[in-house]
Amino acid sequence: MEPADGEKGPSVIEKARAARKAKLEERLALEAERKRKAEEQEAARPAKRQALDGGGNGVPQVEGGESNGAAESTEAAGHAAPQGFPARSLGPIPEGWLQCPPYGEPVDGLIPCKVPLGERFDHLLELHQRLTPKLLTERLRRAGTPIGLVIDLTNTNRYYKEKEFTSQNVKYIKIGLRGRNEVPDAESVNLFYYEVMRYRQTKGAKHILVHCTHGHNRTGYMIATFLARTTAPTVAEANQRFAAARPPGIYKEEYLAELFAVHHERRPPHAVTPSVPDWKRPLLDLNGDAPSDSEEEMDDDGKKGAWEPAPEPAPAPAAMTIDDVIGDPVPLDQQQELRAIVYSALGERPGRNGNLNFPGSQPVSLSNENMRLLRERYYYVTWKADGTRYMMLILREGAYLIDRNFSFRRAQVRFPAANFVFPEPPESPSAPRTALQHATLLDGEMVVDHVPPSAPGAPAKQERRFLVYDIMLLNGQALAQLPFSQRFPLILSEVIAPRKKDEALNRKYDYTVEPFRVRRKDFYELQATPKLLKQTVPKLSHEADGLIFQGWDDKYVTRTFEGLLKWKYAHMNSVDFLFKVEPDGKQHLYLTEGKERLRELEGATVHFADGEDPASFHDKIIECARGTEPGSWSYMRVRTDKSHPNAYAVYLKVLNSIRDNITEEKILQTIDEITRMPSYTSRQTPRPGGPPPTRPGAPGGSHRAPIGHVNRSVPNGPSGHVSRPVQNGPSGHGNRPVQNGPSGHPRMVQPAPFAGDTDSPSDRPPVPLVSGSVPSGGATAHNQEESKASSAHGDAHQSDPVNSLETTQKKGRESDISGAERVSEAALQPAHEDPDRNGDMRALEDNGRTGQED
Repeated sequence: MEPADGEKGPSVIEKARAARKAKLEERLALEAERKRKAEEQEAARPAKRQALDGGGNGVPQVEGGESNGAAESTEAAGHAAPQGFPARSLGPIPEGWLQCPPYGEPVDGLIPCKVPLGERFDHLLELHQRLTPKLLTERLRRAGTPIGLVIDLTNTNRYYKEKEFTSQNVKYIKIGLRGRNEVPDAESVNLFYYEVMRYRQTKGAKHILVHCTHGHNRTGYMIATFLARTTAPTVAEANQRFAAARPPGIYKEEYLAELFAVHHERRPPHAVTPSVPDWKRPLLDLNGDAPSDSEEEMDDDGKKGAWEPAPEPAPAPAAMTIDDVIGDPVPLDQQQELRAIVYSALGERPGRNGNLNFPGSQPVSLSNENMRLLRERYYYVTWKADGTRYMMLILREGAYLIDRNFSFRRAQVRFPAANFVFPEPPESPSAPRTALQHATLLDGEMVVDHVPPSAPGAPAKQERRFLVYDIMLLNGQALAQLPFSQRFPLILSEVIAPRKKDEALNRKYDYTVEPFRVRRKDFYELQATPKLLKQTVPKLSHEADGLIFQGWDDKYVTRTFEGLLKWKYAHMNSVDFLFKVEPDGKQHLYLTEGKERLRELEGATVHFADGEDPASFHDKIIECARGTEPGSWSYMRVRTDKSHPNAYAVYLKVLNSIRDNITEEKILQTIDEITRMPSYTSRQTPRPGGPPPTRPGAPGGSHRAPIGHVNRSVPNGPSGHVSRPVQNGPSGHGNRPVQNGPSGHPRMVQPAPFAGDTDSPSDRPPVPLVSGSVPSGGATAHNQEESKASSAHGDAHQSDPVNSLETTQKKGRESDISGAERVSEAALQPAHEDPDRNGDMRALEDNGRTGQED
């Protein structure tokens, strides 16, 4: 019928809406008819209905299945359920599943796929619609892409049974993800990465099938993340590769936005969210409008309705603290592999029971007994930051923080290799790729810096920084046996400098959103100690509680190292106890003795500040400083980074340090005496780019050995004693590179030439330890002052100076046993100190620097 003159006909939009409405009404009528037939069939089988409602008669129920009153949906194909597979227990076929393509093309050996439906669903599907695990496996085999592993990302078990894959010799792994608008959590992503890598290294060349419900959002997020950690240089390229293999790719904005955010990459303009596929578009309502995704999308168990997000994690505290947990959990099996990497890099072996404990080097408290080492060996000094101790293992897929419990957590922090080349133009697929660090092991501590306001009236800001003070493994090359003087410069040249260069050139990666910054911690010559204590430490943006003295020629020694010295301010000398309190208020303090035994400290008590309930600290590791009364301790903080208290031997050493009462004045006086010795002041300080200094005993020889080779010659100490690396702990292992192990992680192999060690030692300019100053280690004959200083330590050390540090270690071990006789809680009294001797002290000109920032 034509519209009358002057009347306007229906618009195109109105016609389309009317057509959609008519189609919807037709479909609703068909659904009503099918529902009526299903009810008639149910009424005709009262016995079976009773068995289903009562759950009896041995009718098997589908694992994880839920009915949700969806019997009418399961009868959608007009077929009755086969015997043994009750229709009500299956739940509905996922929306859009029939029209969704079954699987995509392989991408790096990963095949994205929609969920296969087990044989129990066959009565709901036409023959050509079926996709059982058996049919899928056979179809992929015929296509030349056989599978050996299936990773199921759905959050239910109702679609098929695990044995439908395992019976075909296909391994099955379940990583349940909630889906809908909830992006996969970091722990599940880490588990996915680990399982894929482990399978690839152990099972050969078969493909891996990855599926969620439709094989796009959850599957795409996991595969794209894996690609970004392995072969794809950027997240944008990883996403493009997945979209090409499984069009249209990830079509939910929440997933795509989070994919870029968690990798700290800036999203390029071309990385737009594709349109929802036609097979996924929901039915129109009676007004011709599409219901929102959050209201009508079906979850894995067949439920519709408003989406309920997972409970939000506890909100982060307003202020950063050194006790904050950083990074994401990694699978326990992967942690065992990572521990083995660290042990191998340090030349360590597991204990008799296969136990792997934290191997980080631990200093000993400075005392009157070991202070003589400052005279006998060349030392450098730095401040002791009041932070949290971490080692860091850097692999290509991320950085792993290692706490004192020897637990690993992954942090998204980027570490380019020193020889990296950033692709230009950035979007060119054929441009050279940035090389990332792989198998690098650092030692350091995490601090919270309080940054001054950028403008008057602006709020102060906090920044978390990782202070690196040692490197033991560099891109697979073991460095632990090198002297500290050769390891330390590599932190700047191989770790910090590449990050700074990459940050300046890389327009894709956002360094500002990393969980922490990275800085090299500076070390100073001994004569700079007064300036360090009186000028640098007060200006630090984080807390410091003392000094660390590091030997110039020391290799990296695991666990307690008698040659690594620490001094703490008297009021900050502390012990970590396991604290327990009974209901009546009686306190108990425990220390470790042996491997697993606890030893109670009889008569010891802890004083808490007003308002603090001791019961709230029950069964926790607490750090305590010495109290004013005998046997009393003052609470400082909870050690969330530790699961065991200090050893009893450590406790005795702390008591000895408190008894000796080594004050700041005494340290400065001792160091002043040392730095006045001619053998110390005569050390050459090379100019940057000048010839390397001469080694004592080797005229004209190079001060620095080739990187990757242990320098066997050692210089004399300030008082003429020979300085040499300490041989304690499991040592004697040479420098060995590493290669990949079972899950793509490195493992130790036989020695190989160090990558990049192409120039000869004489061609290399000397790398200064701090601010262009490298001691040459020059030695002269003993003068009268040196002889007096040396004789103060006894004739034994003069006659056999080489073994001075080993003797100290032996005495230390003996004192651990008999320390209870030497130091008692009740008799501990501060020692009298002589007044400070003022004199000319040489300070290092550091221009106020406190580290090499990245």
